[in-house]
Amino acid sequence: EAGVEQAFGWTIVLYTLFIKVLFYPLQQDQLRSTSMMQLMQPKVKELQEEYKDDPETLNRALGQMYSVMDVNPLGGCLPVLLQLPIFWSLYGVWRRLSAENFPHYDESWLWVPSLAKPNP
Repeated sequence: EAGVEQAFGWTIVLYTLFIKVLFYPLQQDQLRSTSMMQLMQPKVKELQEEYKDDPETLNRALGQMYSVMDVNPLGGCLPVLLQLPIFWSLYGVWRRLSAENFPHYDESWLWVPSLAKPNP
C-alpha cells in the first residue's frame, strides 16, 4: 500500500538483518569460543586418554586448561539461546498471518512466487 514493490519480503530481510546486527557482539564471542575449542580438541583428546580411569582428575585438568586458555565451553550457547525466542516468535507471526489470509503475504518476492506457499 505504500507503493513499494515486494515490500513484505524486504521487511522480513531487513528485520532479520537487524536482529543479526543487534546480536553481532555476542556472535563474535561465540565464534571465538568455538574456534578455540576446535584448536584445543587434540589436547582434550590427549587428556581424556591420559585420565580415562580418573574422571575427577580429568575434569580438574580440563577446567584448568579452559581457564588458562580463557575459554568457556558453553560460550557458544548464549547467543543461540537469546536469538531462538525471537526467531520462534517471528515464525509464529508468519504462520498467524498465513492463517488469517494477510493480503500482502501472498505477494511474490524475487524468484519466490508467494511467501505463503512453498517455493516450487
